[in-house]
Amino acid sequence: MLPSREDLARATRSLGRRADIDLLLRTIQGPDEEASRAFSTYSERYPLADIDIKAFMLMPRVAARLVTLAPKAPELGRILGIRRYLWLRTEATVHLAEETIDLLERFHVRATPIKGLSLRRLLPVPPKGDLRPMLDADLLVTLEEYGPAIGILTRHGYRMTAAHEHATAFEKHGHAIDLHHRVMRRDPYYECRLDAEGKLTPTSAFIIACMHGISGSPLWVFDAEALAPFVDYDEVTAYALSRALVLTFAAALKRLRATPPEVTRRLDRAPASHLEALEMRHVTDEKDRAGTRASALLLRLRKENALVTAEGLKRYERMPGMNWDARWTKEWPGPSEGENG
Repeated sequence: MLPSREDLARATRSLGRRADIDLLLRTIQGPDEEASRAFSTYSERYPLADIDIKAFMLMPRVAARLVTLAPKAPELGRILGIRRYLWLRTEATVHLAEETIDLLERFHVRATPIKGLSLRRLLPVPPKGDLRPMLDADLLVTLEEYGPAIGILTRHGYRMTAAHEHATAFEKHGHAIDLHHRVMRRDPYYECRLDAEGKLTPTSAFIIACMHGISGSPLWVFDAEALAPFVDYDEVTAYALSRALVLTFAAALKRLRATPPEVTRRLDRAPASHLEALEMRHVTDEKDRAGTRASALLLRLRKENALVTAEGLKRYERMPGMNWDARWTKEWPGPSEGENG
């Protein structure tokens, strides 16, 4: 028996959620009293010495809130130190990115900033460097120019540090650049929309933020909310429906305070594939065997097809190796603290 649509919706609420990150988001976004309680709980449970990179990247925004909310907090000095460190790293990374764009342009290769770097060109008031930290900068070139771009960078002192199917990582002067020819691992077919000046459109940047952020950096929440006033939500929902990403975007948009209610209602009513539900299990737990099979199948289908819908995936849903026991939903953690929407 396949899990119901309600089972799928309930199971996806906690996708990408972590109790420590939720406490930090409540510290940053919540009303004063709630924010104070959230930070107090966070301090008791999670020593600063043990934080990982996802929590680390939120510390500049935590610092900005604590300066007025709890100026005598014992941890504030260290958190302000993290804020300053990330500001310096970000400004150096942005400088290298601009230098890289200019270098490629001299050889007639256009590199488009994506992810966090794109916000500096898209928003009327760009985020301050200390509030939108970056440890690397992401640039996008066409597939035809990808090979020549790699050659240009290697000839000009950039050291290749990693090569992936969708991007190559470089380092120069101790800072990192990721050169992409595709933006999304889960949907290699996706092509960014660019305006007449060669910049990402706000809607395209929003789609990328949601797709990367749902299983990655919590900074996506702030990127997406900053872009929200300029987003065409019809384009977002049409994309989700055409790429079997309904559950992904339903989970993402419910975490954003700026999402119009009619958009989430439309996604809640839309047909969703059980294959996508298993793929999302894989996003959370890469050892989940059924999720791994579903993820590999959807990756292949999205590579080869312009249209991948829930209806079109029905014939794949009972393939050998896919576990459709309805009890799979019990393997998901329940909604974590501070859940939005």
